Amino acid sequence: MRRPKRVAALQNKKVVAIATGSLHCVACTDTGEVYTWGDNDEGQLGDGSTNAIQRPRLVTALQVNLLITCTVAVIR
Repeated sequence: MRRPKRVAALQNKKVVAIATGSLHCVACTDTGEVYTWGDNDEGQLGDGSTNAIQRPRLVTALQVNLLITCTVAVIR
C-alpha cells in the first residue's frame, strides 16, 4: 500500500490544491504556480514531453496570475 509523504521540493511553497491521477500528481500554489510529477506516458504532466519526472517541476505554460481550481482528469 502506498502512503502519503511530505514532498521536500515543495516545502517552501504554500500549496493550496493537490490533484492526483493513478501515477502522477499536480500541486498548485497560492501564487498560481503549477507543479507536476510522476508518470507521463500520455503527456499528462503538461511539460510537452512523455518523460516521467520523479520530483515536482514547475510547468511554466500553466502559470496563471490567479488560480481558481486544480484538477486531474483520468482517461480510461
